Amino acid sequence: MHLGVWARYAGYRFEGGVPRELDEANWPPVLDTGETAWAAVRDDALDACERAARRLAALSDGVLDAIDTNTPMDGTGEPVTLRRVASGLSQHVAYHAGQIALVKQLIAHGGAPDHPGGGITKGSVL
Repeated sequence: MHLGVWARYAGYRFEGGVPRELDEANWPPVLDTGETAWAAVRDDALDACERAARRLAALSDGVLDAIDTNTPMDGTGEPVTLRRVASGLSQHVAYHAGQIALVKQLIAHGGAPDHPGGGITKGSVL
């Protein structure tokens, strides 16, 4: 859900879209926690990332580094170029993928170390 939102926004920017507020909720409400719903969310995020990657691959270095009147500035006054959008998306995806991997490890090994039902050790996660 959340990753799909940001991948779609990055894809929009890679297509030449001007910076704007998100047109979707950043953290959409979870209405269904079943396996089918999770598969749909996962597939949506993967599809959005693949579409963004295809759009990104078509851009030249000049376009990735271009600064024009539509280029937003970050809090320090640095331009948020399309290269930074791409870098930010890849970091964002890696961050959340790591969270998902950790949760899957916790589930597979019986929960957090202080959980009465079991736990993991450093060696079992790494």
